[in-house]
Amino acid sequence: MLGENFRKSRLAGGGFRYFQDDFCRREFRVTAQPLARGAFSWELEHFDFGQFQLTELVCDPLEISHTYSDIRDGGSSSYYVTLQLAGRSIVSQQGRNSSLGPGDYTIVDSRFPYKIKYDEPVRRVILRMPHDALHRRLKFCGNPVALRFHGNFGINAIFVNFIDTLLRERHAINKKHFNMLFGRVSDFLIASFESTDQRSAGVEQSSRQINQLGMIQNYIEGNLSNPALSPKLIAAAFNITDRYLHYLFKSTGQTVVNWIWQRRLERCQADLSNAGHSGRTISEICYAWGFNDSAHFSRKFKQHFGVSPRSFRNSLTPDRRS
Repeated sequence: MLGENFRKSRLAGGGFRYFQDDFCRREFRVTAQPLARGAFSWELEHFDFGQFQLTELVCDPLEISHTYSDIRDGGSSSYYVTLQLAGRSIVSQQGRNSSLGPGDYTIVDSRFPYKIKYDEPVRRVILRMPHDALHRRLKFCGNPVALRFHGNFGINAIFVNFIDTLLRERHAINKKHFNMLFGRVSDFLIASFESTDQRSAGVEQSSRQINQLGMIQNYIEGNLSNPALSPKLIAAAFNITDRYLHYLFKSTGQTVVNWIWQRRLERCQADLSNAGHSGRTISEICYAWGFNDSAHFSRKFKQHFGVSPRSFRNSLTPDRRS
């Protein structure tokens, strides 16, 4: 049976601190905030199957945030497939917002910030998969993060019923067979993504367009230090129109300009946390990554990370500097 692979915690009321510190932070590197006053009730079952982890969570209204600070703290990169079995939630990542009802699911990428809000008690299944195990196959399906996949028909319904049945029958399945079944989850997901019409979200792209986007993002990465970097300059470098460039970036959930700003800010943040750059001023770092106004940079940095560049740098203890 599953005894040696099965870890279960139950707590009814008053246990939010344990839920936040020992589960949310340790397992998912997220910050949780209850949305209702009084005792917080929750119950979960957590399964660890090597490269895959499966968690079933029932809890009171809650908001979960995964920030750049959480990303900076380390840990392996993962995709999280979140399946709504009861209640409703709103999932936000990379400029997209999806409202999930019972039977719906979506996917989030731990390499980027995201938020999940539950305005009512929910039952939810979280499937954690290594980024590398899915990313190579996902790149041919566009960018599925924070898209709503309806689980009431077609392959999506088969996937939802498969996970739900797997949970309900877990005690009747031995470890060997459970792992064999669980190993087919990535195939289900890819089939589901490929069969879902994503044109309404503006993310359907051919393999050629995906490769184009990758080359353009590499070009941006290599030219972040150029203050004149702009959509017009990028389009000219690749002999494409501005309109087509913006179309390619729809799959990221961001505009070209926002992508540039985000990458510059992330580069600055990395340098500010690097002990090797401790002798450089904040202004020197921001100018090196294409900003031409330190006050504007500070406002952008605080808006993006929730803290000023100076406060961020001062908050890092020597052991947390890379």
